[in-house]
Amino acid sequence: IGAINQGAVFRYLTKPWKDDELLQVVAEAARGFWLVSENSRLNALVAKQKADLEDWNTRLKQRILEQTSQIRAKSVALAESNQQLRGSFSETIESLAGLIEMRDRRAPGHSRNVAELVSVMAKKLDLPQEESDKIRSAGLLHDVGKIGMSDQLLIKSVKEMKGQQLKEYQLHVVRGQAAVDMVPALQDIGVLIRHHHEH
Repeated sequence: IGAINQGAVFRYLTKPWKDDELLQVVAEAARGFWLVSENSRLNALVAKQKADLEDWNTRLKQRILEQTSQIRAKSVALAESNQQLRGSFSETIESLAGLIEMRDRRAPGHSRNVAELVSVMAKKLDLPQEESDKIRSAGLLHDVGKIGMSDQLLIKSVKEMKGQQLKEYQLHVVRGQAAVDMVPALQDIGVLIRHHHEH
């Protein structure tokens, strides 16, 4: 009894045994052995799959970190590119303002003075930076439509103009808007140019 209890014996049969009972005990033992073997196999498979999953997860984290690093680098490069583009855009507007002032020599510095004035006004109104920048650009370009005017109109005072000359002069705001509307980024500025003589 001690040997049976301590030895983990599967079954104990007495002699003489019955053949059917013996066959049933052997079948149960075989089934038990198969279950233990299958359980060991499945545990080993689960352990391998767990290790594979942990390895895959580690590699996935590494790939995510690498891609995040690449995205950050591209984001920094894009931000720098955008900054350069904004700088080029501002420089282009300044150049155009210089051309406008070269065309209308009676008002040197006029476009820059208007730009400074509207910038101060936008700041006092606490407008968002993007809107302030648009208003400043409109100040620089507000007389762009005068580039197409005749020399006679440019040298004449607006107070002296009458009839057709006055109508022609007043069209410079429409021409200015049309000129900048060809650039999609300047269309909001074009609206301001169009209405800068109102009120």
